[in-house]
Amino acid sequence: MKTPQTRGSLGILGLLILLTLGIGWLGSQSTHPEITGWYANLIKPSFKPPNYLFGPVWTMLYLLMAISQWMVRNATQNKHTKIFFGLMLICNAFWSPVFFKYHLIGWALVVLVLYLITLAVWIRYLYQENKTAAYLQSPHVLWASFATVLNASIYLLNR
Repeated sequence: MKTPQTRGSLGILGLLILLTLGIGWLGSQSTHPEITGWYANLIKPSFKPPNYLFGPVWTMLYLLMAISQWMVRNATQNKHTKIFFGLMLICNAFWSPVFFKYHLIGWALVVLVLYLITLAVWIRYLYQENKTAAYLQSPHVLWASFATVLNASIYLLNR
């Protein structure tokens, strides 16, 4: 039988999942073909993954973000963790419109660098409170780093 505390805890997890997936949905609104038609004409590096891969990968990463943040919800550094979690999500939400809608590839790269910085600081606070929560972000760090290299390559190839 679930106690009120357990239900509340799962409710927080649910809200965090909705928040992270909502940020992902918001960003995806800038990736529709009518907005991204110019993207097809850009020179892209040979290591660019197929477009269909981005949605499932980011969905998994958003779920892992929510779970990690949920795991430290009662931690002593919670204030700092929440601040950097929020800053990271803001950077995440801005990247797609900057890149796809406004075609500012260089500024999108700046957003990604800021994203990586906030992600690193967030993980540092996660690690202080719950090492497992921090380790869950390993795929996130790898993918965001790859996305930064991809963005930089597209920028350099299309200057």
